[in-house]
Amino acid sequence: MAALAESTGIYGDLNEEAAQTKDFWEQLLVEQIWIALRNQGDEIGIACLTQSTLERYGDCWIKSWWISPQFRGAGGSVVLLAWIDQFYIEQNWQVQALGVFESNQAAIATFSKLGFKPVGIRNPSSRNPAEFYVVLARRAKSD
Repeated sequence: MAALAESTGIYGDLNEEAAQTKDFWEQLLVEQIWIALRNQGDEIGIACLTQSTLERYGDCWIKSWWISPQFRGAGGSVVLLAWIDQFYIEQNWQVQALGVFESNQAAIATFSKLGFKPVGIRNPSSRNPAEFYVVLARRAKSD
């Protein structure tokens, strides 16, 4: 909910999501892989992984990636990505992909530093057809 409150429009509608039942959220956690990054009680970030299809330019689709504003630039994205890489390798997936709104240049810059590259074409948002997103992809780094 913190991600929705801070970035309404990017992650969804706060009021709509807050109205969902506990059963809705529990089912979502069963169907998808969610990662929560916390430190000493602080909510630092989240990300969600789903198996994908080639239409999304990869077999691992990453969504809802969010770092709390007070922790941005402090390495949280690196920690999330390390966990994502480990899970991705265990699944024998080939390419990680995610979508970022063109207007979110800070996120595009962050993902570029993490090794994601633009692929495919620009896509209209299902939430707001006037907004477009780009797909970024990368292969996981194994140690």
